[in-house]
Amino acid sequence: MKNFFWLLLTFMVSDFSYAQEVITDSSILNQNVRDTINIDQFSTVSLFLKTSKKINGKYIPTTTATGFIYEKNGINYLITNWHVVSGKHPNGKAEVNSEGIDISNPEKLEIYFHRKTLGEWKTVEIDLYKKQKPIWLEHPKGSAVDVVAIPLTFKGIDNILLKLYPINEVKFNDDILIYPSMDVSIIGFPYGFSSFGKLPIWKTGQVSTDYDININELPLFYIDASTRGGMSGSPVICRTSSYNTKNSFVISAGAYAQKFLGIYSGRLMPGDSDIGLVWKAECLDEIIN
Repeated sequence: MKNFFWLLLTFMVSDFSYAQEVITDSSILNQNVRDTINIDQFSTVSLFLKTSKKINGKYIPTTTATGFIYEKNGINYLITNWHVVSGKHPNGKAEVNSEGIDISNPEKLEIYFHRKTLGEWKTVEIDLYKKQKPIWLEHPKGSAVDVVAIPLTFKGIDNILLKLYPINEVKFNDDILIYPSMDVSIIGFPYGFSSFGKLPIWKTGQVSTDYDININELPLFYIDASTRGGMSGSPVICRTSSYNTKNSFVISAGAYAQKFLGIYSGRLMPGDSDIGLVWKAECLDEIIN
């Protein structure tokens, strides 16, 4: 890559504080060059996230993660994991960093949104608590379902500065039959790494349980994948050139067919297992409704 230049602007809008980070490479963003580059639609869906907490009077980063936008009834929601915004394990145990410092209850969340020009990003920092109450919506079963939805209310500023790519604006083939050993993609930011700018990295795995069966009576299934920290909150999709339906039809999709399966949230035993947890896509409407 040629030299990057960074432009930092800050200003306040409504309850959000904005810090603009424009990442530009003239060879990439040149209109003639841009017309020849293919960016997968899902590479625009996943968003890079950072949390921070005030410790000893200074905000320090606590974790990096992944999120994406889900639109419902005209409202855009940021989707990520409960443990990302709470800084706690689903059992309520506080997270600690490598230095043994309690990093639970982070106070701020920084989101890297796309600007209207693809290849430029704008960071948006939000307070995770308002009047000492969390701003996120939880599942009716609470933290037992490790997914949250944060309503985004930019009050028109997104029409001027930001470009949102809600995952449910992508065309899906919902009749795809999902079965064990089927390939899936987990699209996020392992260890906080990205490709160009803040475009995500794709990891591949396989479905490792029967998709139609809920685990422990929760909207959950398992995958087998070498995922890493920083991918919590990643969308999980399947993509195939042909597929079976529940009616036993075999469909040739031409280019490919795809289906949004759920939200990745980590591994059963980090460090000892490649079995990952994925919360089914259906839980999003259960949270928002």
